[in-house]
Amino acid sequence: MSTEFRNRTFSFSSPGTQTGKVQFSNTVRDAGACIQAYDANFGNTDHHLRQLTVEVRNVRIEDTDVAYDVVFNLVDGRNNQGQGEINVLIAADVESR
Repeated sequence: MSTEFRNRTFSFSSPGTQTGKVQFSNTVRDAGACIQAYDANFGNTDHHLRQLTVEVRNVRIEDTDVAYDVVFNLVDGRNNQGQGEINVLIAADVESR
């Protein structure tokens, strides 16, 4: 058994969900994903924040791959949409060779 890590960055120009997938060196026994960092903004104008969602969910093991969904939503009081970038860290317990 060994633990391996992978980083991935996702860019959003509007709210939505993106699916990521990373490959590891051997069969994955267990895996998890977490948000390492994020940046969310409306650009150079002033907005009153109504909702911010930054999330990684639905982690799925597929033999040597780990798939997951990254969710971003940033809106103000007038439903203007923001943009953002999310950095995700994926950790996996993989079988020994």
